[in-house]
Amino acid sequence: MDRRSFLGRASGLASDVIVGPGFEYMPGRFADDRLPIRWTDQPPPREATTGPNGTPLDTTTGLEPYVPTSENPWDRRRAIHLLRRTGYGADPDAIDAVLSGAPDVAVNAIIDAALAAPLPPTPPWIDEPVPPPDAPQSELDAFIQANTQWIYDTEGEVHNETLSLLEAGTAFRERLALFWHNHFVTGIDSYFLAAWLYRYWTLSRTHALGNFKQFVHEIGITPAMLVYLNGIQNQVGDPNENYGRELLELFTMGIEYPEGTPNYTQDDIEELARVLTGWTVDLYGTLEAVFIPEWHDEGIKTVFGQTGNWGYDDVVPLLFGQRSEPIAHFVADKLYREFVYAIPDSDVVGELADLLLANDFELEPAVRTLLKSAHFFDDQTIGAQIKSPLDTTLGLVRETGFTITPDVSDLIRIGTRVLTQQLFQPPNVAGWPGYHSWLDTNTLPVRWLYADIYLPKQQTLQALALSMPNPFQVELLAADLAEFFLAVPFDEETIITFTEILLNGIPPYEWNPNDPGAEGRLFGLVSYILELPEYQLN
Repeated sequence: MDRRSFLGRASGLASDVIVGPGFEYMPGRFADDRLPIRWTDQPPPREATTGPNGTPLDTTTGLEPYVPTSENPWDRRRAIHLLRRTGYGADPDAIDAVLSGAPDVAVNAIIDAALAAPLPPTPPWIDEPVPPPDAPQSELDAFIQANTQWIYDTEGEVHNETLSLLEAGTAFRERLALFWHNHFVTGIDSYFLAAWLYRYWTLSRTHALGNFKQFVHEIGITPAMLVYLNGIQNQVGDPNENYGRELLELFTMGIEYPEGTPNYTQDDIEELARVLTGWTVDLYGTLEAVFIPEWHDEGIKTVFGQTGNWGYDDVVPLLFGQRSEPIAHFVADKLYREFVYAIPDSDVVGELADLLLANDFELEPAVRTLLKSAHFFDDQTIGAQIKSPLDTTLGLVRETGFTITPDVSDLIRIGTRVLTQQLFQPPNVAGWPGYHSWLDTNTLPVRWLYADIYLPKQQTLQALALSMPNPFQVELLAADLAEFFLAVPFDEETIITFTEILLNGIPPYEWNPNDPGAEGRLFGLVSYILELPEYQLN
């Protein structure tokens, strides 16, 4: 099987060459017209970036620490909730490990492990030079084919890191990297080069729990972003507003503060674009970002009422010096939507924003506090999200036993693409909208089909049953499996239905998870559970 055939849109890049006049990527140096890099394209159009309509969770809890009580115990349901929101799915060993200590200990362990998790080995092709414009077509074709495979390999490496059993915090770091990918959006269709993709993803991994101000500074001059949002076209006398506009609207502060006060003006965007002039990429050399002094606007600019001969190093001081509160609120809102619920609680977001301000925009204290909070572990929070395609595909692999074969790896890639979450290729600069957009009459049957195709490849359901707290008591096992796969509570009548499906006609006293016939019965129950509407909740 040629796995490159599963690259979807990415595999088509090699034939989707943008033909036109050579792009001057440095003074007097022109890019090869045959390279499938969208040098002068604008990013895909997008709709207004308002969040989903609805009401916040019906809860009075906030960022105060979660303290288990008889009404809100530290139990398997909350342990699974923590693992689902900080990774993709939960496995029995991880659940037991989380439950072996107090909830704050579990959260600290996950975050500390994410901070300490080493980056994967740098691929050998990271500095592989692009063939020069005078290279023969055969050399260029060979490079494009190899580059396409490197993109494919990087996607698989991200999946493997996410499902790693070796480092407890790796899955959380990868989930955070994906979160930031959907915040500081780029699309591989625009910049094409695997080396730029790897630099961009490494930046998201490195700053996943780091300082947001430093993250903002570095993301603007990473090659993937410079190409995607036209930073390389932003020159003195001909400024391009794309990156400056999205930096304000989507990456830092949003259009307006909650009470409706505008955070910036069109003049701010135009002046900021002038501040950002002069950056390009060294396409045929280091593959890094390069500053060209003669392409930078040395004139006086006024941004947020501050006047000076500003350059790139002044961007973060200008933004955070003049708009720190809107930025803190904007980032807190995004963190809340990721880890708690799509409709933010204004009081909790306000508390979270205060934490960001108090810690000079260090992300780790805010995330740690949120995940330890009574609000995060509130009954109303558990099962309040809708699973993303990656939650569905990677989560099912994790839940059913980590049997990662080449066929299963391909199935993950295919599943996430068909379900509209192709890694490295968000739909536009606003990213995947998530929540209700993940489910419709087209994608829900595909989720069922994915499970139907995937489950027979996993011969581990008896091992899963034996890892449950009560594998030999059929009614309790049915309840345990329901709790394991479903984020929402279920009633006694539902458990009776689950038990009947699991028994499949045999009397309860004949149930034995070690019996060869148990495998088919377990597949029957698990298949049934995976098609319930509740299984789509996280």
